[in-house]
Parts: sequence; structure tokens; C-alpha cells
Amino acid sequence: MDEDNSFKYPVHSAKNIFSIIELLASDKMEYSLTEIIKKTNLSKGVIYRLLGTLRSLGYVGHNSETKKYYLTYQFAKIGFRLNERIRILEIIPYMKKLAQKFQEMVNLAVLEQNKIVYLYNIECPHALKLDFRVGTYQPVHCTALGRVLLAYQDDKTISNILKENKLKSYTAQTVTNPEQLIKILHQIRREGYSFVSEEYRPGVCCVAAPIFDEKGMIVAALSFSVPTARMNPDILGKMVQSLKDTVQKIKLPHIFRI
Repeated sequence: MDEDNSFKYPVHSAKNIFSIIELLASDKMEYSLTEIIKKTNLSKGVIYRLLGTLRSLGYVGHNSETKKYYLTYQFAKIGFRLNERIRILEIIPYMKKLAQKFQEMVNLAVLEQNKIVYLYNIECPHALKLDFRVGTYQPVHCTALGRVLLAYQDDKTISNILKENKLKSYTAQTVTNPEQLIKILHQIRREGYSFVSEEYRPGVCCVAAPIFDEKGMIVAALSFSVPTARMNPDILGKMVQSLKDTVQKIKLPHIFRI
């Protein structure tokens, strides 16, 4: 298997079954057989057999009234086991305190497949809210969470990720120059936090800090996501200090490196 997770000899039935799973996990609660055929471009016979297999294993259910298919809570059990790796339930109380103190959105994310993935977030009470859904992925090069998670990797990993990822420009502010990004990552290591303003989304800024395990390896990161209209230097300074203080209190065992 190559470093970019590609594989020369994929099992196409496995790829097909996961295309169905990912569809059923998307926007709607249930999908009809016709919708699944249309969305996946697989034949009716293939889909019928794959759905039958998933149903027999307990991962897909069938609504007898609507005649539609849905994912079961078998996947929730898997998700819970994954969350246990970094003890999300122990981190959530710290996130709640941060959210209550600043009345802004707080996020928890990890590095996966050269991107960040949101594991948990707490929304803010304001009418003007941001939408960062749990389970969604974002780029590493232009997000505060991504840069923090990247900054504390070894130099070879950083180099490989920057080479493999397309450093796409999302706004006029996005930094896409690898050498400039390396300098930013070094600064993050020195200062212990990352601040990104309107590089991924216009009108949005984020500040993030790293969470380490007992061996000093980076495991995850916490962040505030704030509309730029509500951010100012005084608030930023207080958020940075609160994030730094909070991540120092979070003690995680060394299980594996994410």
C-alpha cells in the first residue's frame, strides 16, 4: 500500500459496499432502492445483494412502511469504540466550560488521512452560528485545527502531507506556499497555538491548541470557531490562554499515534 493510501489491487465489492454505506450515512435518514441505484451507479442486482448482506449482518435496516433502507446503530457501536481511543467523554466537560465561558463554538478534531475530521463540537447560543458537522473533513493547510495537528508531526510526515495534498486556495487569504506554511508551523510550535482568519471560509476565524498524550505525542486538538465580526485582539488573547490552560489539564494515555 502506498503512502497516499491507494492500493493497486482493490476489492471492488468492498468499494461498492462502502459506497452504499456512505450514501446511507449522508443527508437523509432513509433511501429507496431507486435512489441508491441512481446515486451509486451500481446495478440493481449488485445493490440488492449488497443490501441483503448488510441487513443479514445487522448494519442496515429496511422500513416496511416506506420500503426504504437505513443504517442501524451497529455503526454507533463502532464509532463509540473509536471515540474511546482518545476518551472523548473525558474531554467534553472541558469543552463545555470553554463554550460557557466564551459563548462560542468549541471543536475537537484529529488528523486522519491527511485531513482533519471533527469528532465533537459544542455550538454557540448566538443567532449567527457556524456549521462544522461532526464527521466532516477539512484541509490541514488552511485551518487552525489542521495546522496545529500538522505542526507537531515529525518533519518527514509534514513534508509528505504538504507534497501529497493539493494546497487549494479557498479564499483570497489562503496560504498555499509550502515554504510559508513550514514557517507558520514552526511558529505554532514556538507559541503553542494556531490562529487562522478567513483562509478556509470567508467571515470565519479559528484558534486551536494541541492535545498531547502521556508521551508527548499529539493526539487531537481543540479550537474555537468564531465569526470574524465577533473577534478582536482582546478576545483572541483570552481564548488562546484558556485553550492552553485547558489542554494542559487533559491527560490522555499513549495508545497509538493518530
